[in-house]
Amino acid sequence: MAKPVVRAHQRDIDELPWRQIAGGSGSFERVIALDEANGSATRFLKLEPGASLPAERLDRWEETYVLEGAFERDGVAYRAGSYICQRPGEARAATASADGALVFQLRDFNDVLDKESVAWTAEALEALPWERIPYRDDDFEQKVLSQGPSGSLTALGRIEAGARTTEPDLHDFDEEVLIFDGACSSHRGVYRAGTYTCMPAGAEDGPFVFDERLTCLEIKNYS
Repeated sequence: MAKPVVRAHQRDIDELPWRQIAGGSGSFERVIALDEANGSATRFLKLEPGASLPAERLDRWEETYVLEGAFERDGVAYRAGSYICQRPGEARAATASADGALVFQLRDFNDVLDKESVAWTAEALEALPWERIPYRDDDFEQKVLSQGPSGSLTALGRIEAGARTTEPDLHDFDEEVLIFDGACSSHRGVYRAGTYTCMPAGAEDGPFVFDERLTCLEIKNYS
């Protein structure tokens, strides 16, 4: 089993409840996709000013992208635009946010994932060059944040206005996308900033027309 197909616009996400996180001070989660078989979840994490989360030995993969604000771990400030990927068994340092933060996070209990552990600050990611996506034309670019030998990867994507895909995408991997800005459309409708989609392996989507320049976070996992 995997996470279900999800196509959630910003208005849909805003209607989901915030729930306090056990063991955390001033921290709340909004779960947007859940694999009920193994507990893997995608969520938004809200840290209020002064919030903290205790240190933990991870029993799962954890990918974290900072959307707003900042938090600190081991003396390093992770501001909006930062990304961290950690493997099961690794120690996650205590987390503290002086002024609050909004985070997009994947917690995955899939033990066959093989992405590398990384901790990118926003400043380091900003310096990374954009590269053409190998199987697309020049209008499709990415910054790979973490990847593994299987082909699983997490990347920032940037697609120019007017670009399009010509065939439906039939997924042989699990894919999750969060749109930061811009818009694209398919026969299912228009996807704008704040839209989140989850497409498990075997699902079909597209083709897409990119009505505006679009930037997003894309997660592809082979399981």
